[in-house]
Amino acid sequence: MVIAAAAVVTILVLVVAGNWLGGTPEPSASDPSQNPSQNPSQAASETPSATETPSLPPGIGVTWTPVATFPGSGVGDLTAGGPGFVAVGGSGPVSCDACPGLEAYAGMIWTSVDGRTWNEVALQGLAGSTLYQVAATPDWLVARGVRDLNPDPAQVEEVHQFLSSTDGLTWLETDIADTYTTRFNDLIGGSIFILGGSVLDADGIEHAVLWTSTDGRDWQEVHRSNEWSSVASVTATANGWLAVGGANRELPVTTAATCPVNPCEPELYGFPVFWTSDDGSHWTQHDLPLGSTAFAGSARFALDSSLGLIVIGDGSYPDVVADSEIQGFAAWRSLDGVTWESAPVTADFLENVGGGFLAYDAGGHVFAIGSGCNCGTGEPFRWWNTTDGLNWIQHDDTAAPIPHSVIEVDDGLLATGRSDGSGAILSSP
Repeated sequence: MVIAAAAVVTILVLVVAGNWLGGTPEPSASDPSQNPSQNPSQAASETPSATETPSLPPGIGVTWTPVATFPGSGVGDLTAGGPGFVAVGGSGPVSCDACPGLEAYAGMIWTSVDGRTWNEVALQGLAGSTLYQVAATPDWLVARGVRDLNPDPAQVEEVHQFLSSTDGLTWLETDIADTYTTRFNDLIGGSIFILGGSVLDADGIEHAVLWTSTDGRDWQEVHRSNEWSSVASVTATANGWLAVGGANRELPVTTAATCPVNPCEPELYGFPVFWTSDDGSHWTQHDLPLGSTAFAGSARFALDSSLGLIVIGDGSYPDVVADSEIQGFAAWRSLDGVTWESAPVTADFLENVGGGFLAYDAGGHVFAIGSGCNCGTGEPFRWWNTTDGLNWIQHDDTAAPIPHSVIEVDDGLLATGRSDGSGAILSSP
């Protein structure tokens, strides 16, 4: 069992879940990307801008077509496994500006043999819950979500909910920890299940934590950071596993001449970090380099792509004209998992859109999607792509409907998303 405590750094999983429920959650007070740092090397107004926005490449990853829709439901995630494919989400209001509490939702699971025709799995006892993620190993499927144990909306008692299955049709439920004391942010499968998030210690300090499990029911804590931090995303690589997130570090007060936001206040400053492991059980923490003009940031999604290891997230950049800060896009690339480069900052990064939350590989191109509105529907979305992992171009075109999670299949990509206000399975091309 996981026994842990946490406050939260708001990152990928809840962003994705918020998208299908209708909104992007407010960042928590401990989100490293929300806190300015010191000594910016260059003002945002001096950063180079892209001189021309090229047309998008044709084919996979650009155009998404709904192959199945689920009216009255949202779909959060999908994976290959069980009879072929499994998707999870929940019934209830979708695309709402102000979504109700969990009492208005019920967790749902769908299965498919071919990724095109989907059938709902009959589930009992999932009222007051929703499912955010699903992952698979050769022997097990695990779905992760949140449920409210108290049917009274005035007395919320939310817990993390896990469902385990060997075939995608019969599922066993486990409630592991309450959502106040534990934050789970990303779940992946493979040879084992790995779960990333954070816990809160008795002194009120949040620590990045990684857990492993073979069946999704019995979880073991295998790593805990010794500083204020949180794991946002985990991915498998050719050499093991990569996790990314953010760490808060206290720096001394700076002078007005070097402080990116005036007046300067002593506080915690956010930095992007990553963890590596060759066996899933032993992890080592490292720092990601900040972009040349960024004074803070956080990593939010990791991807092992055809262009190398890609990490996207957000950076905080000084806005010297407004004497404030801009929270924009940030990206990193590594060809060996050891040495990392930050993407050159252009004007496309500086639209105060809050960074990227999803990246996917489309064979020679990597696409990233982000949203910066911390309110309502979470729009406007932003869409970037790169052909080398470092130089990113933002596009005015939108990959409508916007995918929420993406997996590779034999003939292209399969994703979850929304179509005409309903949860949907999307295909590209």
